[in-house]
Amino acid sequence: MFRQASDFKNWLINIYLKRFPSPPRNNDYDWTSENVVQFGFQSVHFETFKNFIEFNKIQLINYFTTQSNIGNAVETEFSTYEQIEEWLNNELEPFFTSPHTAQTFQFGNWIRYLQKAEQAEA
Repeated sequence: MFRQASDFKNWLINIYLKRFPSPPRNNDYDWTSENVVQFGFQSVHFETFKNFIEFNKIQLINYFTTQSNIGNAVETEFSTYEQIEEWLNNELEPFFTSPHTAQTFQFGNWIRYLQKAEQAEA
C-alpha cells in the first residue's frame, strides 16, 4: 500500500538526512539589497516555487546518488555507492508498488533575480 506524501517527508527528514546529512556549506549568504549592491547588483525580484517531478523507485535512487549528501558519505568512506543503493532500494520499498511505478514528488525552492546595478556617472 502506498504511503502518504507526509510519510515520505518524515522518512526524508528523520531517516535519510540523519544517515546522510548535508555536508557543510555556506547557507548564510546575505542576500539583502544593501549587501548585493556592494557587488554591483540590485535585487529585482524574489519568488518561491514548486516543481512536481515523477520518479519510479530506480529513478529516485539514481537521483539520491547524485546528491552531495551521498557523495560526501562515499568520499569519507562511510559507505560505497553499491551499499547506499541497496539501502535506498530497501528503504524506498514501502513508497512504491513496483520498481517501475512512478510517484510524483514535490520540490520547493526559491529564486532571486539580480540585475547589474546602474553605474553612477563620474
